[in-house]
Amino acid sequence: MAEQNQDGGDKNESKKKRFLSRYGCLLILFLTASFVVGIVLRNPGLLSNPATIVEAITNGKVHLSSSPTPSVEASPPTSASPADDSPLKTPNDYLDLMSSDPSILPPVEQSIAIALNKVGYGMRDADIAQRNAEKDFQTRALDPIQAPKDKQLLENVKTYATNLKTVSEKCITYYKGIEALLGADLKAAGTQDEMVTKVTTLFVQRSGVVSGITRSEAVVKASDDILTIVDQLQKNHSKWKCGDDGKLVFFDREVMNKFNALIQMLNTDLHAVQPPITAS
Repeated sequence: MAEQNQDGGDKNESKKKRFLSRYGCLLILFLTASFVVGIVLRNPGLLSNPATIVEAITNGKVHLSSSPTPSVEASPPTSASPADDSPLKTPNDYLDLMSSDPSILPPVEQSIAIALNKVGYGMRDADIAQRNAEKDFQTRALDPIQAPKDKQLLENVKTYATNLKTVSEKCITYYKGIEALLGADLKAAGTQDEMVTKVTTLFVQRSGVVSGITRSEAVVKASDDILTIVDQLQKNHSKWKCGDDGKLVFFDREVMNKFNALIQMLNTDLHAVQPPITAS
């Protein structure tokens, strides 16, 4: 009887251990699943990248991407001819270099950009010099010649008219030489003759070289008109005076008619200067 009780106790003890063992496994599985689900819920982007899941779980100690991968050697690039490799295909491509910083361009393109900018800056400087001379011409020559307050003022008018004429003639000379100057620099940079012709032609068209020459020639003519008027008044200094109202009073009708005709010619020539000469 005692042996039967002992056997029954052993069986109960065995069942209890199996129950606890199974319960423990289930508990561990539940806790592990809860841990993983918690990570995914806090980092929804992990599902799109399995490697990231591993990294998150291991606190970054394991990286799937760090496992070695077979190396692949890239095949050597095929060599291209200079014509295929150069981005300068059209005259427009050349002129576009003017908007680039030459210091960051390849050597060949750098030389071309410098050549183009050299001419562009030269045109700018010539234009600034002429505009400054025109300002003085307007206030110191053009306005006073209509009614000079004294004869000494005529010398000042002559000085500023001569200066504007000289500056404008230099501008004309420079503008007329732009095509040859740019062409020589482009050739020195290695540009082919046919492309040199196309680029210089397009540059002249777009930069306003022709209109600049036309305007400067009209300015020279207006300056000559002023100088002619001054000479006429100086030669006949005893036949006129400046009246109290600021207008000229002539004692000789022929001299007066000549002066009026010269003023009319000046106004006509000034009208041909476009944009007009201003003091601003």
